[in-house]
Amino acid sequence: MHVISNEEKKIHFDTSHAGPGILKANIRGEDKTSIPLRIAQQDSSSTLSFIILKDGKYDLTITYAGNLLSNMPVRIIATSLSAENSKVKTYGRGLYKARVNEQAEFTIDTSQVVNRGNYKPIVRLIDMQTNMEIRVHQIEKQQNLFHCSYKPAAPGDYLLNVIWGEKEIHGSPFKITVVPNNHRASQVLCSGDGLRMGVIGKETQCFIDTRAAMPGELTVYCHGINTTAICRLVDHRDGTCTLSMKPEEIGRHILTIKYNGEHIPGSPYIIKVISPPDASKVNVFGPGIEHGILSTFQSHFICDTKGAGAGQLTVKVRGPKGAFRVEMERQHSQDRTIICRYNPTEPGLYLVSVKWSGEHVLGSPFQMRLFESEEQFRYQLNSYHLLESKQQNDDII
Repeated sequence: MHVISNEEKKIHFDTSHAGPGILKANIRGEDKTSIPLRIAQQDSSSTLSFIILKDGKYDLTITYAGNLLSNMPVRIIATSLSAENSKVKTYGRGLYKARVNEQAEFTIDTSQVVNRGNYKPIVRLIDMQTNMEIRVHQIEKQQNLFHCSYKPAAPGDYLLNVIWGEKEIHGSPFKITVVPNNHRASQVLCSGDGLRMGVIGKETQCFIDTRAAMPGELTVYCHGINTTAICRLVDHRDGTCTLSMKPEEIGRHILTIKYNGEHIPGSPYIIKVISPPDASKVNVFGPGIEHGILSTFQSHFICDTKGAGAGQLTVKVRGPKGAFRVEMERQHSQDRTIICRYNPTEPGLYLVSVKWSGEHVLGSPFQMRLFESEEQFRYQLNSYHLLESKQQNDDII
């Protein structure tokens, strides 16, 4: 049993089922000194009261009708309130720093206190300039854990008093510095393709503008499923900087950007890291890259980029007298299949160049001829076939 020194302790007994008798008790310290006590009896109940003046260990022995109660003696440990007071812990940024018109928070932890009694922490926040008390909201989130918050209206120095059992806890009063709210992370701007997608092993970039937020500390961190991406900040010395990231694995990455310890708008960002572009995986097919007759020619063809990684498709068509405008559209918004069309106006040789992220796809540039009549078309095809057969025979010889 734990009790607080110099504080009265009362123990209540129900003797209604114990039969006739008188409750008696004695308390002795380790030096065998006896502690004064009082027993008040009323009908079928008794109340034992005592005050232990010195910290230490004591033995309580209780008898009823001359018989010793079970589990006797009971060990009593007496500690002073100041000793219990030192077990109250506090933590949180709001104990030492805050910003104007922003909620600051801290926590009071009394879980290590043995003799809690009916005590609850008392918190007072005083503005040292005006000597006015600032309201602190206090909520017991769970047993023996108190969540406190406040929102200062003016910059300056404040004193935070935390009291437990009529005495201030260790470290109290806490001095809090409240700074003007001109370092807000909400005023930092970030933009660039690097906030949405990246390619494994390649640097991706975004631009950060802190000019509206005033000077402060910018921190970045980017991690994937198993590894952390290399991040590099280039300061342009004008309140702006460029962030370069180089992911080392495929999959979802989380990019955290903080200003003075707070997330900027949009942070944390979710970045999709994919494999590098592979032009050899792009498949091009359709009548638009085959020989034909001008009057009946179907000029469309399809570029299937599934499995080719992230990249940009560029298509160029050149005819006998120069370049042609090419129309490109996706079959579906989320599809990797692109339909290409152009409008040839005269017979002759055409070159269709298809590139994926700057590299020719398999078969590009495609060469095809348009003819004025079916007779020319058949004659030329026969000529090509004869030429191919002759080349094959020459190879065999």
